[in-house]
Amino acid sequence: MTLEEIAKIAGVSPATVSRVVNNNPRVSQETRDHVLSVIQEHGYTPNEAARALASSRSHIISLAIPTGMETLFSGYAKMAEGIAHICAKHGYHLMISPLPMDDLDTCMAMLNNSPAEAVVVANAQCGPEFLFRLEKEGIPFIMRGSNPPSPDMVAVGPDYVSGGYMVARYLIGHGRRNLAVIGGPDFHGGANDRMEGFRQACIISGIELPDERIYRGAFLPETGMEAIHAWASKGIDFDGLFCMSDGIAVGALEALQGHGINVPEDISVIGFDDSEIATMIRPRLTTVGHAQQEIGERIANLLIGWLETGVKPAGWAFPVHLVERESC
Repeated sequence: MTLEEIAKIAGVSPATVSRVVNNNPRVSQETRDHVLSVIQEHGYTPNEAARALASSRSHIISLAIPTGMETLFSGYAKMAEGIAHICAKHGYHLMISPLPMDDLDTCMAMLNNSPAEAVVVANAQCGPEFLFRLEKEGIPFIMRGSNPPSPDMVAVGPDYVSGGYMVARYLIGHGRRNLAVIGGPDFHGGANDRMEGFRQACIISGIELPDERIYRGAFLPETGMEAIHAWASKGIDFDGLFCMSDGIAVGALEALQGHGINVPEDISVIGFDDSEIATMIRPRLTTVGHAQQEIGERIANLLIGWLETGVKPAGWAFPVHLVERESC
């Protein structure tokens, strides 16, 4: 029986079976036990020469982002810098891995054929299916964010609930009562956390937030533009807007200006992430900031510790703060 046949029976990739027989740390205990039981049941004996060749470690960590390097440089450069700094400190290397997230089989093939021992899932657009595939393959990974789709997954990121709460309280404190939200996709835990915090503040303040003033989509400028155009076509009015990313806010501001709406005189707008674009647009964007480089450093430290000890770490939430500029 071959390694490929064992992989097919176990429902994992040949690379995962190889990692199990070579006692590679980038396999979860659950997956390891399952593969070993299949190996024992079918009497598979690995080739010793191949086993010796495969047992060397690469000390490479992959930073997985959706295809299109603009994703990294628009909001994740500081996080990548933090990861790279810690990797260098511990003798590891960071490898940027743009992946076609619309083709999960290709994504997994690219990761399984790469020398990386572990993965940092950097971007919201990766989606839960990608995370579950990583988990099934037994690949150690940490997602940048919060509220992962499984409690067994490790997430490190900003305290999104506090951030959403902070935005609503700030808008209400500036006299805004008809609030609206343009958010990330429904599957994204961090977007849902932001929404939860925002709703909490509205409830406490006695402010209604009807579903018609909530628009969910990708964390992209196009989503901001689509939401404003959709609301304008339906005659939906509001005076305070929370955009769940600075990218969304860029599109929203452009669309508002196109409809002859002044910011902040007519509508106050607040973003999230305090990315570089927040100071480049006009009006300069009031937004929620967080320590992106420190988040990267924490992710790298936890992931390297996991690889070195075999012990899965706990997640971590970083505090956030409001950055006041001109849009509110």
